Amino acid sequence: MSDAKVVRCGAEEAPLGPEALPLLRPGAELAGRPVPRALFHDWVGAVGVRLLQRYAAFAQVEEHELRWLVDALAAIRVTREPPPADRAEREELRQGLRMIAATLGPLPLLHGRKPAMQAIVGWVQDAASWATKRHLLDRRCPHEPPSLLARAAAIHGDLEERAGGSRAAAEAAERDAQLADFDALLREP
Repeated sequence: MSDAKVVRCGAEEAPLGPEALPLLRPGAELAGRPVPRALFHDWVGAVGVRLLQRYAAFAQVEEHELRWLVDALAAIRVTREPPPADRAEREELRQGLRMIAATLGPLPLLHGRKPAMQAIVGWVQDAASWATKRHLLDRRCPHEPPSLLARAAAIHGDLEERAGGSRAAAEAAERDAQLADFDALLREP
């Protein structure tokens, strides 16, 4: 297989396309070069923005809920940079990230009977947890970009199906959007 548009992660490889989504995680290479670590934070954040747009469309959403979710997505963006060298700065950042995570904790309880809203909040919580752990060099996170992206596509599919549309079409559209985001982020300077 030509290296031009091949994604490799470990011993696995696939051409850049929907079949490569499970391989696109920290440590992956594209065309023989490592994919920048910061790109994954930006990518997960972009996927989160689309979910947040779906969440905002629910009639029962309060302004403070959106603010909490926006803060969590902003934290994903902040964690794209390497951790500060200074121990006190690192600890201050860690505490700020923990406060954002704690703020999200009660959010699912506000909409206990609305599984679609809970799914989006759960996704944002897991994405913020992944970004924080990666940022703080803690590799013990059960969430990685491939599983987060697959869940995001499934959530879009579920929401579309509940609205009377096609689950498969919505999931495919989200995967296409994820690949377009990845490609656009690769092209950024």
